[in-house]
Amino acid sequence: MNGNERALQNTMFECWRNGACLGYVIRALEILDFEPTDIQLVVSEMRELFDFVSIDEAHAHYCKSPYCFAICYPNR
Repeated sequence: MNGNERALQNTMFECWRNGACLGYVIRALEILDFEPTDIQLVVSEMRELFDFVSIDEAHAHYCKSPYCFAICYPNR
């Protein structure tokens, strides 16, 4: 696999993970009866964060938050 193919594969994998993450959040917000306009605001903010916060940074933020219900390991 050459560098371009690897980059494309990584991009496709990131899109899937981002989409799955958004799907979880959307479902949770719908279950909690959030308004569609509020869900759209959250989704828009998350899309912005995907561009500026790495997966490792997001995981570390979760682990340090009061919402962390799992044992957090340094490398996910």
